[in-house]
Amino acid sequence: MQHVHSHPVRWLCIGWLLWAGGCAAWHTRLPEEPSELPASKLSADSVVLETVTFRLPLGDIKSEDFWQQVDEQRIDTDTRRRLESNGFRIGIVGSQLPPLLTRHLDAEVGQPPSTVRQGDSFVTTPQTLSRRRGVPFEIASPENHEQLQYLRLTANGSLVGETLAQAQCLLIAKPFPRNDSDLDLTIEPVVSHGQPRQRFVPGDGASIRTENSADKRHFPELRWEIRLSPGESLLMTCTEDTKGLGRAFFTDETSGQRRQRLVLIRLAQTQRDDLFPLGMTTAPSNTEFP
Repeated sequence: MQHVHSHPVRWLCIGWLLWAGGCAAWHTRLPEEPSELPASKLSADSVVLETVTFRLPLGDIKSEDFWQQVDEQRIDTDTRRRLESNGFRIGIVGSQLPPLLTRHLDAEVGQPPSTVRQGDSFVTTPQTLSRRRGVPFEIASPENHEQLQYLRLTANGSLVGETLAQAQCLLIAKPFPRNDSDLDLTIEPVVSHGQPRQRFVPGDGASIRTENSADKRHFPELRWEIRLSPGESLLMTCTEDTKGLGRAFFTDETSGQRRQRLVLIRLAQTQRDDLFPLGMTTAPSNTEFP
């Protein structure tokens, strides 16, 4: 079984490339290296998701009519307008990645580090995770800011400047699988800031546990929900004018060059099940984020 574990990065990347080329199989393996691992079983309310982050020089995605290959119409107009006014741009990628991203992902195959560099671009190793209904997961930006300054357009249309110390940007996601094998995914931008301190948080049942964590600045007015079918991905990045919170969440500076981050969350698998009552096929409207 040793040979199966020796190339985990390789198999993750091959799965993304097979998908990007139009193949739905994620765990496809070469004939000479069959898996000896038992097939994992998901609970009825679980999903398997895959994430990858691209960091490209600003302006790269303008060169190939990039957004013509992304479906932005799946997001309702009001939500799209609200996000764009704060510097966020999102859309759905179908069965094939845009060629620009496929080329960068292709360079990842066979590379052992967690991040591969191609010229002035970076691609993080694709990650796979399983989550039960409503259990959140975080995608953190790589930068920790001593002072994070940004402008934010509030719900009433006011432009507000804010500064947070020792800050890191997080995208917190909650999956809500449906009866029909689709997934409702709820995303909220959050900024973790300040020194970690001990907190008391609810545990299992009536128990209370302690954890060390920083304060979190939530932006519920920028929360959004998107529906994904198996094989589809949510793509998140900043607007071309890199403004507001979108600039803070999706750009960073390395060696004096500012880069744009593109984050993809792909729905790989759900456990289609009729156990969910009809009233629970969508995300609850009062979803709380940690």
